[in-house]
Amino acid sequence: MRIHGFFILGLTALVALSTAMGYSMPVMFMLPVAVAYLWIRERHLYAFLLSSVFGLLPLLTARDAFMAVAFLFAAFSGVGLGLLMRRKASLGMGIAFVTVCLFLLNAGHSALFWQEYRAAWQSEMQAFSASVSEVKDAERTAPMLEALDWLAQHWLYLSFGMLFGFILLVSTVLVSALYRKAAQEGLASPANVYFSRMRVPELLVWAAIVLAGLWFLDSWRPNDVIRFIAWNGAVAMAVVYWLNGLAILVFALQAFQVRPLVAALVFSALFMLNLQQLLAFVGLFDTWWDLRFKIRRFIETRQRNA
Repeated sequence: MRIHGFFILGLTALVALSTAMGYSMPVMFMLPVAVAYLWIRERHLYAFLLSSVFGLLPLLTARDAFMAVAFLFAAFSGVGLGLLMRRKASLGMGIAFVTVCLFLLNAGHSALFWQEYRAAWQSEMQAFSASVSEVKDAERTAPMLEALDWLAQHWLYLSFGMLFGFILLVSTVLVSALYRKAAQEGLASPANVYFSRMRVPELLVWAAIVLAGLWFLDSWRPNDVIRFIAWNGAVAMAVVYWLNGLAILVFALQAFQVRPLVAALVFSALFMLNLQQLLAFVGLFDTWWDLRFKIRRFIETRQRNA
């Protein structure tokens, strides 16, 4: 009981600090995981207390009603995650649930305050471009300045997809840690906690095909609405399949019992050689090939022939 009290007190202090600084994203990520952990431990009263405190603090410290509603929404999404975990939902389903909830929350905020959001972004881009342009080597800075200018002009068509991808990656780390902790305490099925076994639903490939069609349609007859859907969707889908490709790579390294040092070298080489984009293609074609099955079958065949 005392531990839960200190837990809530520490989170309350973090919320107050984040609210005062006007930076709520860490709280948004932490809330669902914290509330879900209390829920699966059947500390329902503490979960509701934590949610209520998080909802009240923005009103008391900054009189920010929107942030209060946002914190409540994020907290109660943790209740939903806890219910899913109690029903033995897989890690992938838990990550998808949290990602969708937090994306809808943040995307709604960005849409409501788009003008302010865009003005702040352009101001930061201009400041960064000014610092880059001060470098005397014009040959090196010119491509970067052109890229920044292109990004500033097309930010609407990329920002929501990038937001989804960022939320997905952070949620994957936090929810994976929660599932592992729950499995260690006997609160989650060990079979549901492995990141390497996560696999994108096969039906999602139809969304990728539709987005590709919209991309070609926009190239043929440019349309702002179609471009908004196609580009943002393509960025989000690329992150989804990149994550699937990463899970396949982790599965392969574990299946072949690669030593941790060698695995670290593989990941380092992948990023140093700028080959990490290939993981998205691996994750996409896994829809038809089921690479984990092929890896398991290869290892079983090798063991039988040994």
